[in-house]
Amino acid sequence: MNKISRYKTIIAVVSVILLNAATLNSALASSALLHCALPTGFSPVETPFVWQTQLSQVTRQQLESQLDTTGQIKTGSADDATRKSVVFVNLWAQWCPPCLKELPMLDQLARTLEQSAVEVNSLKPQVIALHLGGNPRAIAADLQQRGLTALYPFVEPNVATLNALKLIGLPATLVAIDGQVHFHHMGYLPHTSQALAQWLNCLSDSSLLNPTQENRHES
Repeated sequence: MNKISRYKTIIAVVSVILLNAATLNSALASSALLHCALPTGFSPVETPFVWQTQLSQVTRQQLESQLDTTGQIKTGSADDATRKSVVFVNLWAQWCPPCLKELPMLDQLARTLEQSAVEVNSLKPQVIALHLGGNPRAIAADLQQRGLTALYPFVEPNVATLNALKLIGLPATLVAIDGQVHFHHMGYLPHTSQALAQWLNCLSDSSLLNPTQENRHES
């Protein structure tokens, strides 16, 4: 898969997260806790109606990202190829010191997952650094200058998205399974990349994403 195709896939993943978040399933989040140890500070989403109300505003916003070297900005859309995947979305901004502090760890997390042998439907867990506001080219250049080449430089142009998601500040992290947000974390991530990779791989490899496999075990 070339770099442009990967960008398109990741954009579709982000779109699925925001567009499908209205169908949150708290039962799945609770079930996931039984399979994979929840890292400190992460909480399962257990109030789908509240999130549904807030996210209904977000669904009207289009996520944009620089896809190629020509400077063309294209809009992402949901795609079946993004289903049955685990996506780790970190919302950040250049003016946020804790955000900048955790970026190297997130870059290492992306590298660790890329090298991981765990796959679900040919999709490894993905890490998305979603910058609030700003110019995609400038954000991409900033990440390059910091040597953070494993992170995809995505930009959400509407800073009001933070309020729409009922997030009280930055940094903030959302974890989606199969296109639906199930976990969130507010504030700086004190975790190691290895610990987060282990958790995400567990979610990705669990029977939550492979119900037919679970049924075989029970039969």
